[in-house]
Amino acid sequence: MKQLYTVPLKRSYDDNMSRCQVGPYNTERLLAFLNDLHQRLVPEQDQEGENMRTFVITWDNVAFHHSQAITTWFEVHPRLNVPDTNPAVPEPTSVQDLPNCEPTKESLYSLYELQGVLGRGSFGTVYRAIRKTDGRQFAIKRLCKWNNTRSIQIPGYSKPLPREVALMLMLRRPPVSPYVIQMYEWFDRRLVMSLVLEFPHPCMVLRKFISTSSALTERITRGLMRQLVLAVQHCIDHGVFHNDIHADNILVNTRTLGLKLIDFGAAHLVNSAGYDSWRYLGAVEFCPPEALSMPKYYAVPTNVWSLGVVLYFMVNRQLPFTYAMQTLEGSINSFKSTVSTECRDLIGQCLNRIPEKRPTFNQILRHQWIQSES
Repeated sequence: MKQLYTVPLKRSYDDNMSRCQVGPYNTERLLAFLNDLHQRLVPEQDQEGENMRTFVITWDNVAFHHSQAITTWFEVHPRLNVPDTNPAVPEPTSVQDLPNCEPTKESLYSLYELQGVLGRGSFGTVYRAIRKTDGRQFAIKRLCKWNNTRSIQIPGYSKPLPREVALMLMLRRPPVSPYVIQMYEWFDRRLVMSLVLEFPHPCMVLRKFISTSSALTERITRGLMRQLVLAVQHCIDHGVFHNDIHADNILVNTRTLGLKLIDFGAAHLVNSAGYDSWRYLGAVEFCPPEALSMPKYYAVPTNVWSLGVVLYFMVNRQLPFTYAMQTLEGSINSFKSTVSTECRDLIGQCLNRIPEKRPTFNQILRHQWIQSES
């Protein structure tokens, strides 16, 4: 069994981390860990590789410096660099419909002023930014390239593109959804890739919106749920499987109650053959039972399960499952007495432990609770 340790050579961001076991790790989780370590080690003011603090990473009892870890890992695992193609992705109506896939040649800092961190994750850091030409606000997601080596070939483009960039470009094919975050341009540098994303404001993630909103009625929840279903349906229709729908990957405009689905870092091309369950990277609390117990899981049933968890969370202010065994058994936590019968029915359908028995997106949109105006 492979074990991974980190050992700081000097004082680090965490003095207690003198020898921290973080394994055993499979390939995907090791990459996520290394990226998180890299994000902590590289100062915010310099994401281009300068002034990097030094750690020793030990994997299978072979020690190498953090700066060497990237090269060593990909030399040992060259299969990670193989383009991930999927001929089943639908062709666009015309190449002219597609946005330019080429990265912007100018410097990011010459065009944008970064003003602070909006959030961090295992796949990158998101900054608030102002475009210097017009003062418009954007969110800029910065990704370490060595943790985002997978490229995919999509119809309409002559060369493979970084996976998240390619998927964001696919989502910009007309008709564009108002419920899915959009990418406007991207920058490609030696160590870092930057995605310029729209930044709706004032906004907050759904988890915080739920915890701070004292008047989150079923009527408001219904409007949010309808938008979320349309967002996820749009992704699938455009050949993109989000794969990580949860309350921190949904933005709510606090003024208009408009909703945006964000963060396609764990997304895949839609694949009718399904996905290996051991490679599931989404939030465990929103994970369907088949990803915990079966060899494969599938895009639409997984999305529908996550929608059910989100809806339960909105109306009950807690998650439907406390333990993994509850998820496997489909044993949902109790509802608040104020939750309507129709809402409970929709949640129960979405959280059916048998994937084939879950509703489709259109069936959810036609459900009595969604259609209600009360």
